Amino acid sequence: MKKQFFKSFSGNTAMTKKTTFWTISEAARQLGYKSRSQLYRLIEEGSLRDYVYQDQKGRTYLLAEPEGKKDLYSWVKSITRWQVNGVFRCV
Repeated sequence: MKKQFFKSFSGNTAMTKKTTFWTISEAARQLGYKSRSQLYRLIEEGSLRDYVYQDQKGRTYLLAEPEGKKDLYSWVKSITRWQVNGVFRCV
Protein backbone atom coordinates (compact mmCIF):
# COMPACT_ATOMS: atom_id res chain seq x y z
CA MET A 1 0.00 0.00 0.00
CA LYS A 2 1.40 3.40 -1.00
CA LYS A 3 1.68 6.18 1.54
CA GLN A 4 -0.49 9.18 0.87
CA PHE A 5 1.18 12.56 1.37
CA PHE A 6 -1.83 14.63 0.41
CA LYS A 7 -3.49 17.41 2.34
CA SER A 8 -7.20 17.75 1.92
CA PHE A 9 -8.45 20.97 0.40
CA SER A 10 -11.89 22.30 1.07
CA GLY A 11 -13.32 25.70 0.33
CA ASN A 12 -13.03 26.94 3.92
CA THR A 13 -9.28 26.81 4.53
CA ALA A 14 -7.18 29.37 6.38
CA MET A 15 -5.28 30.48 3.27
CA THR A 16 -5.53 34.25 3.27
CA LYS A 17 -3.91 35.51 0.09
CA LYS A 18 -4.95 34.46 -3.39
CA THR A 19 -3.56 31.00 -3.93
CA THR A 20 -2.68 29.40 -7.24
CA PHE A 21 -3.36 25.70 -7.62
CA TRP A 22 -2.03 23.81 -10.63
CA THR A 23 -3.00 20.36 -11.81
CA ILE A 24 -0.04 18.03 -12.26
CA SER A 25 -0.16 18.65 -16.02
CA GLU A 26 -0.21 22.43 -15.59
CA ALA A 27 2.63 22.30 -13.08
CA ALA A 28 4.73 20.18 -15.43
CA ARG A 29 4.20 22.74 -18.20
CA GLN A 30 4.93 25.70 -15.89
CA LEU A 31 8.14 24.08 -14.63
CA GLY A 32 9.32 23.16 -18.13
CA TYR A 33 8.98 19.37 -17.94
CA LYS A 34 7.98 17.44 -21.04
CA SER A 35 5.99 14.90 -19.02
CA ARG A 36 4.35 14.59 -15.61
CA SER A 37 6.35 11.55 -14.50
CA GLN A 38 9.06 13.51 -12.66
CA LEU A 39 6.46 15.35 -10.60
CA TYR A 40 4.63 12.12 -9.79
CA ARG A 41 7.94 10.61 -8.63
CA LEU A 42 8.62 13.60 -6.36
CA ILE A 43 5.09 13.36 -4.95
CA GLU A 44 5.39 9.63 -4.25
CA GLU A 45 8.70 10.01 -2.42
CA GLY A 46 7.24 12.82 -0.29
CA SER A 47 9.44 15.67 -1.51
CA LEU A 48 6.42 17.81 -2.43
CA ARG A 49 4.45 17.06 0.74
CA ASP A 50 3.86 20.75 1.52
CA TYR A 51 2.75 21.54 -2.04
CA VAL A 52 0.27 18.72 -2.77
CA TYR A 53 -3.46 19.11 -2.15
CA GLN A 54 -6.44 16.95 -2.95
CA ASP A 55 -9.95 18.27 -3.31
CA GLN A 56 -13.06 16.49 -2.10
CA LYS A 57 -13.44 14.68 -5.42
CA GLY A 58 -9.91 13.25 -5.18
CA ARG A 59 -8.28 15.48 -7.80
CA THR A 60 -4.65 16.31 -7.07
CA TYR A 61 -3.27 19.85 -7.26
CA LEU A 62 0.08 21.49 -6.57
CA LEU A 63 0.20 24.79 -4.73
CA ALA A 64 2.38 27.25 -6.67
CA GLU A 65 3.24 29.66 -3.82
CA PRO A 66 2.40 28.41 -0.31
CA GLU A 67 2.62 30.89 2.57
CA GLY A 68 5.90 30.70 4.48
CA LYS A 69 7.59 28.39 1.97
CA LYS A 70 9.58 28.69 -1.24
CA ASP A 71 7.53 28.83 -4.41
CA LEU A 72 7.14 25.51 -6.24
CA TYR A 73 9.66 26.37 -8.99
CA SER A 74 12.41 27.29 -6.48
CA TRP A 75 11.72 24.23 -4.32
CA VAL A 76 11.80 21.75 -7.20
CA LYS A 77 14.93 23.43 -8.55
CA SER A 78 16.63 23.08 -5.15
CA ILE A 79 15.82 19.37 -4.67
CA THR A 80 16.63 18.15 -8.18
CA ARG A 81 20.04 17.71 -9.74
CA TRP A 82 21.15 20.14 -12.43
CA GLN A 83 21.96 18.65 -15.85
CA VAL A 84 23.23 20.26 -19.02
CA ASN A 85 20.16 19.20 -20.99
CA GLY A 86 17.76 19.54 -18.02
CA VAL A 87 14.82 21.77 -17.34
CA PHE A 88 16.58 24.30 -15.11
CA ARG A 89 19.29 25.94 -17.18
CA CYS A 90 21.60 28.84 -16.41
CA VAL A 91 20.58 31.99 -18.26
